[in-house]
Amino acid sequence: MNYTIKNEYLAATVTDIGGETLSIKDKDGKEYMWRADPAIWEDRAPLLFPICGEIKDGSYSFGGVTYRMSGHGFLPRLPLTVKEQTDEKIVFEARESAETLEKYPFRFALTVCYALVGKALMMTATVENTDDKELPFMFGGHPGLSLAVSPEETLEGHRIEFPGKDALDIHYLQNISFANPKAEKLPTPGGALMLSDALFATPETDTLILANAPLSVTLACKQSGKRVTVSRSESLPFLCIWRMMGKGADFVCIEPWSGIPSDGVTPEVFETRGHMCRLAPAQKKEFSYSIEISSL
Repeated sequence: MNYTIKNEYLAATVTDIGGETLSIKDKDGKEYMWRADPAIWEDRAPLLFPICGEIKDGSYSFGGVTYRMSGHGFLPRLPLTVKEQTDEKIVFEARESAETLEKYPFRFALTVCYALVGKALMMTATVENTDDKELPFMFGGHPGLSLAVSPEETLEGHRIEFPGKDALDIHYLQNISFANPKAEKLPTPGGALMLSDALFATPETDTLILANAPLSVTLACKQSGKRVTVSRSESLPFLCIWRMMGKGADFVCIEPWSGIPSDGVTPEVFETRGHMCRLAPAQKKEFSYSIEISSL
């Protein structure tokens, strides 16, 4: 089921399937989220749990047992329960089930809160370990921002601004969908990355995994004056930039992640896998990011 929250600046629609954001519109009705064309990319802004990115061979081991799980985990297709709703806020909850335990042998409680705060939609997620053993996981967001708010905009007219950064640490892709553990330098002269088809055209740059990006970055279009700022908490230290190639793919994803994929070579063993959050029983960890229409 879809739910809409509103304030004087924005209306946001989210769904109880994975807690995904479906729409962010300003008071004039302009849409800022990707339109989810199934011929190109069927999602809009899935939340990722308990893994971000792909798992080598689609499987991992824990306690000597092998489990199968698809990339980005099971949260994007998981039905959530509404726990609270007001005009400007909605809170969802998810817990383990027989279905999740087949893929991920852990008990957990996950709350996802969306709230409109001024000109921004704020997402706050809390993961709690309700098991009697350590909980290994990753969490992330995957919001696809529209590049088609007005007719004069093209991909080449957009840039992502990284205040105070003339270069970023980037983990290029390797083995198709996995991350090179060694970071290299990506120049961002003047603190900006100009978007173009060529930027995303190679297997290594299909996804840009950035390790030291500022906690707030802005997607900006010079022609229209549009500015959309994505801010994230320190618990989401990595930022991924992704765009599907092809005609009609008028979106770019700015994705806050808690960690990055493995190298695609090392066996996926959750007891020792890198870039995992690890909670002791009864511990909690909070993650948040916001999407602000900063040109309003």
